[in-house]
Amino acid sequence: MQEIYVSPNSLKTSYYRRVLKIIAKMFEGGIIIDYTPRMRLRDKDVVRYVRQAKVGIYVPRDKRKDAEETLKALGFEVVNKDLATGYFDESIIASLLIPIEDEIGIPLGIDLSGDHLVMLPLKRILVYGINDYRLLMYLANNIEEVCWMDSRGFRKPLEMNFNYIDKIPLGSATRRILSELSRVIASLTIGERFSTEILSMLTGGGEELLSDEEIAVGGREAEALREVLARGVLSRERGKLRGRVYIDIQQLSPPAMLSAIAAALLTFSGLVIINSDAWNRALIQIINHREGIIWVSRNPAMQLLRDFELRVYKEGDYWVLSRLVKFENYYREIRERFIPLWESK
Repeated sequence: MQEIYVSPNSLKTSYYRRVLKIIAKMFEGGIIIDYTPRMRLRDKDVVRYVRQAKVGIYVPRDKRKDAEETLKALGFEVVNKDLATGYFDESIIASLLIPIEDEIGIPLGIDLSGDHLVMLPLKRILVYGINDYRLLMYLANNIEEVCWMDSRGFRKPLEMNFNYIDKIPLGSATRRILSELSRVIASLTIGERFSTEILSMLTGGGEELLSDEEIAVGGREAEALREVLARGVLSRERGKLRGRVYIDIQQLSPPAMLSAIAAALLTFSGLVIINSDAWNRALIQIINHREGIIWVSRNPAMQLLRDFELRVYKEGDYWVLSRLVKFENYYREIRERFIPLWESK
């Protein structure tokens, strides 16, 4: 492999950092980031923590010439290794470490610099602190498989070719899926130690999902379990959630609501939009094992920030796409401010 370095001045914007990664991949290579330990710099009264680094790409020997010419044609200054050293904010280095595959997604808007589109990868996304549904409607219009779960009575999706679903079918779910759902239901109601008993309830025969005889404990926990299994939206019916579906969960108790969310995340393969402030840590294991989740919370939802790698929110007149990237032993936030496509004239 051959190394090609670029001037630090060529990496000032997220656009050029992203293009560098695309070029590296295009020529069957990768990114070079050679950085020092953290350094403390004072500029007048402002203290910054930076790294001294050299940035470039490596490519096969026979592709070096073409890669260099492409870099230069796109505005990069190619330099030798000795001239590549510069001081970089840690967020810039962290952004260079993100694989380009994790930055490609649906166009959201134009970056405030005006030089590139801001893209939203459909991974684990938290939308918070806003009552503006245009973002969700824009995304829903661009995706074929969407399950919209709503606890606020926002029924606009039903005017956008969504089908109203009053039950989530579990009859075709695998035992692994039902075991995970049982763990969540147990955690939300009578205690996780009863997950095996709840699995038996989900896989048992008969039309009713729950009868009083199946409840081994009494009191408030037993009533919570009834809310989930007898009065919720879970069903032993066979079939799968597919296409564009809308599920109204606003009348459910918090345990039933969160159990329905867990069931949808486990059984629906497309994008799941959850419009709810309800939350419980029992869902984390499910969330961490899949992508295509947009959770909409009206409050700042600080308890959720570390559990969703991407966040979208408004800041004054602009929107922000924020990403938390683990860099060494701590997280750095990478932010892109943009003008939404749905607001552009």
